[in-house]
Amino acid sequence: AAVVTGDEERRAQALADYPGVAVFDTAEEVWARAAELDLVAVATPNRVHVPLALAALDAGLAVVVDKPLATTADEGRRLVEAAREHAETTARLVRQGRIVASDRMTAELNLASAESLREQAASRQRLALEELRLMMGLPADAALLLPPWKNPAAPAAVTAAAESEQRALATRKDLKANEALLAASRTKITAARSAFHPQVGVVAADSWYDDNAALDNKSQSIMSVVSMNLFNGGRDWHGLTAAQRETEQTELRLEGARQAARNEVRVATSRLNEATARRNIAAQSVDKARENVRLVKQRYGEGRTILIDLLMAERVLVEARNEELTAALSQELGAAQLQLAEGSLTLPGEAPVH
Repeated sequence: AAVVTGDEERRAQALADYPGVAVFDTAEEVWARAAELDLVAVATPNRVHVPLALAALDAGLAVVVDKPLATTADEGRRLVEAAREHAETTARLVRQGRIVASDRMTAELNLASAESLREQAASRQRLALEELRLMMGLPADAALLLPPWKNPAAPAAVTAAAESEQRALATRKDLKANEALLAASRTKITAARSAFHPQVGVVAADSWYDDNAALDNKSQSIMSVVSMNLFNGGRDWHGLTAAQRETEQTELRLEGARQAARNEVRVATSRLNEATARRNIAAQSVDKARENVRLVKQRYGEGRTILIDLLMAERVLVEARNEELTAALSQELGAAQLQLAEGSLTLPGEAPVH
């Protein structure tokens, strides 16, 4: 028996619970001693279930894996296709006497594992659709047809956070609402201050007393009245103070909203750029892994290599494809998050925000 762990506390616990057990730091040490073992139990984070299970099968070991076996339906489908091809090729080579029956059994085990992964991925997909219906307020048995996901094209350049911040400050509706509230608060201050201003009235008159337009028949008068309310000062003063406090609070809320918008833009930009870089790296890895599979498959068909080498090459290709798919999804999500932070995200049927 053997246990794989890099944690010193778990290592000590394993030795105490199972005296004489072999404790390894890495799974590669297990594969090197596969002939001494009968079965592998994989109890790790979900993302490494498939790589470890495939590696164990490559080493000719039976495998028990914690649920879920696969994290995506695509992963399950790819593994099934690869496993079926391996099984057919291995059966042909067994009939030709070029490999032994144990290799055929390994291929069949790989196929069974891949089919199980596919079922696990299909189950996760059904659960995701049920959760989506619940979020949309639809009945549990309502038909829900989703458009096929299209792998978005990678952006040509890295997004600059400064430009996105300026767009967010100019277009976000929540900021515009706070700006309108601030303008209204300042108007209240102006109105409250007007109560302290004196009211001035001016009257001018030019009168004639005779048809003769002589200066002694004319009189002119100018009168002015200045008034100020001295009995309502307390209420007016409190109204002015309240308007000033409201304006100060609105200014603080607006500044806080602007800072939050800047931060949201920076976070979304960072995630988008990270996903873009990951996708570019993964795309290169997929090309290299695909070429490696082609070469190993050619050698395997000629009987110049063993099944484990082909399975390992296929496993590397699956991992590279999964990383590329994950990065592409993260990239699309990052782009949507950035549009949301900028205030330019539109729903179907809405006009784009400029």
